[in-house]
Amino acid sequence: MTDRWSSALAEHAHVLSEYLRVARDFPADRWQRMPAPGRWSAAALTLHVADAYCYGYEAASGGPGMRLLAPPLAAWVSRTVILPVMLWLKRFPREAPVPTEVRPDLTLAHTLTQTELVERLEREAGKAIATFQLPTATRVMHAYFGSLTPYQTLRLVTAHTRHHTIGLRDRLGAD
Repeated sequence: MTDRWSSALAEHAHVLSEYLRVARDFPADRWQRMPAPGRWSAAALTLHVADAYCYGYEAASGGPGMRLLAPPLAAWVSRTVILPVMLWLKRFPREAPVPTEVRPDLTLAHTLTQTELVERLEREAGKAIATFQLPTATRVMHAYFGSLTPYQTLRLVTAHTRHHTIGLRDRLGAD
């Protein structure tokens, strides 16, 4: 394993553990509450993050990728210019459109307990990260960035989880 993989895996472990800590400590009586009309509850947000890992795992295992929503040239520019800047800044665009493939099932989010959702996220993240490291892992098609290597996918899910950790914390102050 290269130094860049080791570093990316350590960063991911830190980011995921922080999300899991905030989710486990989230007040149970506010877990299902939408912070504003049209905004996801902490439960829906956690399901979305878990779904992103599940999707990455399935795609890296040879499953179908996301439907490319950007023209190929725009995806190449996004992958080559915007993605590295996002990762360097450790910032994810707020209010970015959510690809259909990872929109949470709000009924399921409301049905599962806080513990079940946190465990689901931990399980899906573990499967995805293990799969990204396999020599057989395939490129993952992303709706806006196009075809990503397993390493790029690891970095993207790390940024995505960091972004939603901030969103989860924001929900604590939304009263």
